[in-house]
Amino acid sequence: MRTEGWESLLNEYVAASAGKEFDWGEHDCGLWSGTWVLLCTGRDFVSRWKGTYRTTRGAKLAMARLGFNGVEAVAADALEEKPVPLARRGDLVLHPQGALGICNGRVSHFVTASGLTTIDTLACTRAWGVD
Repeated sequence: MRTEGWESLLNEYVAASAGKEFDWGEHDCGLWSGTWVLLCTGRDFVSRWKGTYRTTRGAKLAMARLGFNGVEAVAADALEEKPVPLARRGDLVLHPQGALGICNGRVSHFVTASGLTTIDTLACTRAWGVD
């Protein structure tokens, strides 16, 4: 169940992330999206990752140690998948290039090496409900 006032919290979370630099193990797509789930629902499935890697390779190894082959496998393990057209604000989505992000209605946001980026939600390849 989402916390009361999650809509405002989502707006604040995205706005606060706009100026932050990408940082493996601290501020990357998986941790950013997972932290949103924690803020929105109280469910924490990413604290075991935070600070355990500093590179792309390290992130892959950290996930592999726990039996996952990528961020989409982590999301699929923790959340219920839904069709992308049914994704609603606050749900997690997968960018076509493999980054995990947050749906904000018609657009979705992603933390990438070039900063916070946005694409049309319907361009995403998978979605998971955050409830």
